[in-house]
Amino acid sequence: MIDLSPGGYGSVPPPSHPRPHHNEAGTTNRVEDGRLEEGQPAAPVAQPTSGGGRGHVEEFESDTESASFIGWMTVLFFAHYLIGAIVYRIVEGWSIVDALYFCAVTMTTVGYGDLLPTSAAMQGFTVAYIWMSMGLISFAVGHVTAKAMEDREEELLGAAAAAIMDNETRQYFKITVSLTKIVLFLLSGAFFFSYFEGWTFLEGLYFCTVTITSVGYGDLTPSGEYIKMVCTLYVFIGVIMTSNVIGQVTKQIVDSRLRAERERFYAKALTLERLIAIDKDGSGAISGAEFLIYMLEKTRLVDKDDLDKIHKTFQHFDKTGDGEISIDDLKELVDRKGQLSQEGAALASPRGPGFFSQLSHSVGQLAQGTMARTGMMARGGPRELSGSPPA
Repeated sequence: MIDLSPGGYGSVPPPSHPRPHHNEAGTTNRVEDGRLEEGQPAAPVAQPTSGGGRGHVEEFESDTESASFIGWMTVLFFAHYLIGAIVYRIVEGWSIVDALYFCAVTMTTVGYGDLLPTSAAMQGFTVAYIWMSMGLISFAVGHVTAKAMEDREEELLGAAAAAIMDNETRQYFKITVSLTKIVLFLLSGAFFFSYFEGWTFLEGLYFCTVTITSVGYGDLTPSGEYIKMVCTLYVFIGVIMTSNVIGQVTKQIVDSRLRAERERFYAKALTLERLIAIDKDGSGAISGAEFLIYMLEKTRLVDKDDLDKIHKTFQHFDKTGDGEISIDDLKELVDRKGQLSQEGAALASPRGPGFFSQLSHSVGQLAQGTMARTGMMARGGPRELSGSPPA
């Protein structure tokens, strides 16, 4: 059991009370001073369910990857795009195709220069529209499209291939797949535009290159409305694909350097100085938890501030300060239920509305003697309990 008491996390203290041991017959063998005593019927253990009701164990999920977030950002993206097109259509008198085309090359920073705002008022509107587009593109498209492309690449990898490849090999494979898709996208665009615009293949390749890299010189631009409609889609897809590959390559370079640094760090000998640094509780011995926390911090796999926040959260629920979340701690939380409601239910999980009713029932059973009086360790307590510690 990992000690998370205020004195420091990472040490392994001896048990402070008897521990239950469940045998095959369904009874509880009492563990005390190294002896097993046949005794009470085993306390029922709540099992997590796969549904969303009581007992459901919520997994950590980033808000930026949730379906609702993606849906709202997609709606906001297209609303911004269409509102801009409507304004340019009405004020500048352009056709709807020209307005959509102009907004597309503006939002993706391609900006050919074949269509321009004609008045001071529209120039001011364009300034605001460009900056809003930059924020929206970087925030929304970066999350939505990268997630979609990652899912698609996982399908291409296949479950079997993903299982046998190490992480670095998979990253290189994903980059190769993305680069292949860009080359095919670039060549197909070059053939299309060179054919319908009467350009040479080299001119078509040149146009597509300056388009998907968002350079947009403006010396070659699409002429007909149908070609502009195709170009509108080509601009969005091409710029997104290029940005995704650049991000993947950059991430791979940084990750490779970090992996090399970690390997060198792992190979270092365990000196006396390192032992003292790892031994947080000053016991003269390093526990597995202390060693793990030290390695996570030094290799930058986990930020120290995050570990401190997790530790503070545990301390907040450990009311008795004994390094465990026990029945007594949970009883105190139940007693404070009314106060929590007045404070905005800061400790109640928004994803587990039935927790306190379950907890009240469990504590009631405990008072009647039908539930084993057993301290719940940090790794075995109710996983629906969440909340933020006081600042």
